[in-house]
Amino acid sequence: MESRTALYRHLFNRYWELVFRLFRRRGISEERGEELTRDVFDDVWKGLDRALDMEKAGEWIKALARNAVHAEWIRRLAPRPGDGPAAAGGHRCAGEGLGSGE
Repeated sequence: MESRTALYRHLFNRYWELVFRLFRRRGISEERGEELTRDVFDDVWKGLDRALDMEKAGEWIKALARNAVHAEWIRRLAPRPGDGPAAAGGHRCAGEGLGSGE
């Protein structure tokens, strides 16, 4: 069996470009795509201790990347502190913005 480092290097060389292109196709910037690709391969490194069927390694890595895309979308949509109602799609709560005589 290959050493852990050699296995990681093999998976990195084989799948890095595929993962990065997945992020770019989903509208993620080049810089953020590189960050997310590094995050995916951090997860690959951490997951190598588990028994890994090499025939399924590509699917596992693609699933990690898809999960990262979904997390990125959620991060983008989440309101940030101080954003106010506009962060939630501009919707107001019932009665918000109405004066006492309105």
